[in-house]
Amino acid sequence: MDVQDGFILGVYNYCDRWCETCRFTSRCRVFADGAKHEAIANPDLKLLSEMPPHASDVRPSNGFLEEILATFDQTRVDDLPEPPPMPARLMRVVALSRAYCDHTWSALASEERNKPRPNDDPYSIILWFAPLIASKTHRALSGLHEFDGCRDYPPDHEGSAKVALIGIDRSMMAWSDAREMGRVSADDASRFIAELHQLSFELEELVPQARGFVRPGFDEPEEVRKLEASDWS
Repeated sequence: MDVQDGFILGVYNYCDRWCETCRFTSRCRVFADGAKHEAIANPDLKLLSEMPPHASDVRPSNGFLEEILATFDQTRVDDLPEPPPMPARLMRVVALSRAYCDHTWSALASEERNKPRPNDDPYSIILWFAPLIASKTHRALSGLHEFDGCRDYPPDHEGSAKVALIGIDRSMMAWSDAREMGRVSADDASRFIAELHQLSFELEELVPQARGFVRPGFDEPEEVRKLEASDWS
């Protein structure tokens, strides 16, 4: 696990984007930047947001980012090569993930989707992960299709597939909980769980290394304990 200025590098790359339930918000550069922008937009926090940065937060630029942006500005989108289409097998699994998301949205009426509820409510979990499963499945299989076999670094598609699988696991449990609470029929819950089981099977068959992918922070409990201990030393 790499840490810079107290932030775990890359912790945001393979998270579920549910910041309200995440234990690593204080270690996430993306969350900190988002909070900063919200503070700038909030008139009640205007004075705080305009305070000069601490000296430890000021890092000189090496010009690399500016060089990349200048190159990007000179590149026309029309000149970028079209990615090759994914094989039918991969597209079918992507379609399964999107179908599950669509079915979930159709099953829960709009008033049910927009009703405020705690984050640990089964419907909160189901509704949060349905689109995430679809987007991460697409990212994983797009990456798998473009993978050149180089394993100098853990492939991104394995990490994306792991996030999708975690979302599937949590969604299956949430459908089961909703069924036990009498909020959804046994038939409907079984149907959604079956869709998720099929998607999980297909995804794990295509990306068998996904479950073993080590996500920065999330899958490094010993390293996190050392980091937290250093805060108190």
